[in-house]
Amino acid sequence: WNALEPTTRVFIATAEQVFRTHRGDKAFDFSPVFGSFAKALEVQCNAILRRAFRQMDREVRTVRIGDASVDLATGRPLMLGQIVRVVGGDQRINRALSSMLDHGGWFVGEFMVTLDNFVLLRNDATHTSAVDRDIAVRWRNRFMGVGSIGEFVELGKVRVKKAIR
Repeated sequence: WNALEPTTRVFIATAEQVFRTHRGDKAFDFSPVFGSFAKALEVQCNAILRRAFRQMDREVRTVRIGDASVDLATGRPLMLGQIVRVVGGDQRINRALSSMLDHGGWFVGEFMVTLDNFVLLRNDATHTSAVDRDIAVRWRNRFMGVGSIGEFVELGKVRVKKAIR
């Protein structure tokens, strides 16, 4: 828990509070739970990535996002979909992160797949459809570690490796 950013912990606590308050209500739209989990993931991933990007060469960490060329070490924080595209879609960044992060292989591989799947559901929940209780329970359990090691526990293991001097 303490390995996560303080703001990340606030968003997780908010998601959990809303979930627990309404878990008995089959008619409740659990989109706010998804929104809080999304913010928690965004904050934590951006904190990890910002620290890592600062150690990369400028030519590796500068990418196209839309029509703009962005230096990932100094530009605006990335949204979840952008994180998936940059980390999962740019092989130079993927390889660099995999080697420079503790738990980097998980972060750039399995976690990016999970994040991509969550982003698709979260976008639907935000723009077109409600999140029912069954879907909310599955994702909440996956993130929080009910019946398995949670994604937030795994994410707390990801950090920039200390340089050997």
